[in-house]
Amino acid sequence: MDEMEFTTQSATETTGEHTPLVQSREVSTNGYGSRHTNHLSLPLKAAYALGHVFNDITAAMWFSYTLLFLQMVIGMTPELSGAMLLIGQLTDGICTPIVGIMSDRIGSRKTWHIVGSMFVLLSFPLLFAPCPGCKGTDITTNYWLLALYYATLIAVFQGGWAMVQISHLALLPDLTPTQQGRSELTALRYSASVCSSLAVYVITWSVFRATKGNGLDKIGPDDEYKFWDVVMFGIAIGVTTNSLFHFGMWKVSTHTSWQHTTEQESSSMRRLLSYLQSPALFQVSLLYVTSRLFLTISLVYMPLYLNESPTEGEELLASVPFVCYLSSFLASVGIRYLNSLYGSKLSYLCGAVISILGCVWIRFGMTQKYLIFSIYGVAVLLGAGSSITMVTSLCITADLIGSHTENGAFIYSAVTFADKVLNGIAVMIIEELKYVTSSSYPHYYRDIIAYVCGSSSVLGLIVLISLHSVNPGMNHRVGNNILGGNLKPLDRAQNKKKLLRFLPNGIKHL
Repeated sequence: MDEMEFTTQSATETTGEHTPLVQSREVSTNGYGSRHTNHLSLPLKAAYALGHVFNDITAAMWFSYTLLFLQMVIGMTPELSGAMLLIGQLTDGICTPIVGIMSDRIGSRKTWHIVGSMFVLLSFPLLFAPCPGCKGTDITTNYWLLALYYATLIAVFQGGWAMVQISHLALLPDLTPTQQGRSELTALRYSASVCSSLAVYVITWSVFRATKGNGLDKIGPDDEYKFWDVVMFGIAIGVTTNSLFHFGMWKVSTHTSWQHTTEQESSSMRRLLSYLQSPALFQVSLLYVTSRLFLTISLVYMPLYLNESPTEGEELLASVPFVCYLSSFLASVGIRYLNSLYGSKLSYLCGAVISILGCVWIRFGMTQKYLIFSIYGVAVLLGAGSSITMVTSLCITADLIGSHTENGAFIYSAVTFADKVLNGIAVMIIEELKYVTSSSYPHYYRDIIAYVCGSSSVLGLIVLISLHSVNPGMNHRVGNNILGGNLKPLDRAQNKKKLLRFLPNGIKHL
């Protein structure tokens, strides 16, 4: 057993500007080598990369196909299906910080990972299956039974998903003490995440293609088995990768205990109150929320738009999200170079313009003659635009945090919690309006993507312009200029470089 004591430090501690929030003692046993070395074995790296694949597969299906399945297959009303998604977002937002606190104090990382995986395994397949007690009953009169059944499954699924996500991320510092090693593991984790999401769309396309009928195929109650087949393929992959993860990590054991001092807690509390008094926190939160709203709406409603449009073939429900996700991934690779050359503000402007062009195209350029070409073109623009704005909004958030990294968890928790709640509310409002205006707007979901996503991009630009005059570092000494004005060039570059390395964790909610 290797035993090591360390004190959590930030970049400015040596200057006496502030003291760390937490002091800790970490005890770890790593059967693959000492924590004092910078080298991890290839089997250990591969095992860690596979530990979040199950979550990634279920997340791709959750956002892309849940509303489509509940409405078109189960027969749930739009407003009720929107409420189901809201319940999921709220559960995720509430469980994430609770799991984070409890997993630091109770049990081991791997135990939390196993328990969360079991919750996901037991609940997720049932989300894409009919309610057992609802067969043969009138949905319009027994909607409460349907709502209670799926709401319970969603709450269990989202709670388990949060357990797996947090425990897997928390393993990073347990496996390697160096930033280089953690960056390498994060890159492998993100590569596995991309492959998992793309695999979902390939499987969905294959299933829909193999079961394709004649004419214009639209999703209906008779297509229940198609979603079930996709889920079973995903479950098989997820269970296999989880088994490989725990087999590869069986020699790794960690235990962490935390010790707080009154002086450190008082100093941190004063700094947190200063953050809350600064308008920059709310502006940066709104910037992130608008970026996330664009991503969520485009991802959730693209399949519903395709199902209502006169396109040939159900396989478009898989191939279009595939192209959108691939475009997003390629843009996320190139955005680090754009950020280094032109900065976060101009990069966000480019992403917002691309996003708005995609919204204009889907609203006014979807001619019947070039419909398929236009759909894929819109998917490329929406994917690239959402990725660029998400990356740069996180970069600006990192600039707000500056060198005060001991408050970083609070800032990211506040920003992401607002995102989850507001996105869930937005989906519920959209579905409520769909129920009221269903007979008046035959292209409802097309207009939702065009106007809601377009409006969020425009709002993001307005917030970005307002950020130009905000400087929380001078007024409250709680951070640095969110555009980098008070940071030394080297510090700012290192700050953004660090964020981009860990970017997949910030984007994933996931």
